Amino acid sequence: MRTTLALGLLAMSIAFAAGCSDDSESNGTAGAAGASGAAGASGAAGASGAAGAAGGDAGPALDPAAICKADYDREVKCGDTPGDETVYVDGCKKRIACWSTLMIPDYINAFFPCAIARECQTSDDDCGGPVYEQQLALPDVKAAFDACMARQEACCDDAGECAFADDLCGLLLITQAGPRAEMAACVAKTACDETASCLDAFLAKYPDCE
Repeated sequence: MRTTLALGLLAMSIAFAAGCSDDSESNGTAGAAGASGAAGASGAAGASGAAGAAGGDAGPALDPAAICKADYDREVKCGDTPGDETVYVDGCKKRIACWSTLMIPDYINAFFPCAIARECQTSDDDCGGPVYEQQLALPDVKAAFDACMARQEACCDDAGECAFADDLCGLLLITQAGPRAEMAACVAKTACDETASCLDAFLAKYPDCE
């Protein structure tokens, strides 16, 4: 059974392209896969980039209001229809707050300025990518990622239907230590359906990250 783990947190590819979709984001910056984040225009996060091998202890160096306003402006500039500015910005700020409880600051700080600065009709797939490589250099994180990928492959049938998406292993790479341990515990479940259900329950705790 394929789980419904879609939580748009990111349509993270295992090629470590930290980003999202193409330019089809809708209603709210970190709209998971579309997280066309922002800070380039506000300059709020650019400096922090992807520093700190362990993901850093400090919170994201972001100004959510400025980031979300910049993201809204980009949507308008690029010909999208983001709707009411206040609603859009409020939703965006909620998503940033949620990302900040789940993901390492390095990723958030690297992703948003890159995503908001990109040209219209271009993908943000490469935004934050170096942070994936940074995380893979950490033995404990890489071990958790490798175990997740091995489990994901083992939980696919001959038709290619999988109990959970390999994108979640990419998410595991950029989660904070606590959430990463929770995901690893799900991966270690005996049955594939148990793993999928556990991951579903984990993601359900972060509804505002969509």
